[in-house]
Order: sequence, then structure tokens, then C-alpha cells
Amino acid sequence: MQSDLQNVPFLIDGIEKLFKQYQVQGYQQPVEAVKTQLAQYLDFIRAEVLPKARDDFRLPPELYAFRLE
Repeated sequence: MQSDLQNVPFLIDGIEKLFKQYQVQGYQQPVEAVKTQLAQYLDFIRAEVLPKARDDFRLPPELYAFRLE
């Protein structure tokens, strides 16, 4: 999850560079809106989701045993 969060700025910059490269007119305002929305989304993920995320991909032992039944 951390690597995904770190990749978002790189991807957004890449989108903006593509708009510039292909000389798309009027891209600035929508790209800024997307940047703002993604910044808010990333803040939400860091504040609400990451604290609850597990370090291990495995299920807790109780839940694993329940699913086996």
C-alpha cells in the first residue's frame, strides 16, 4: 500500500506531461481538479486506512480457522 501511495504523484505528473506533449488545450483546470481530489483521497487513505491495515497478508488465526470450517 505504501508503494502505491508513493507512485500516485509520479502517475499524475505523467498524465500532465502527456497533455502537454500532445498539446491538448484546456487541460490545466481538470488536471488541477484531479490533483486536488487525489491529494484529499491520499490524505484519507493515510489517516483512515493505513492505521487499520495489517503488516502481514495472512488472515488473523481466528478468521482463518473460521473460513476453514
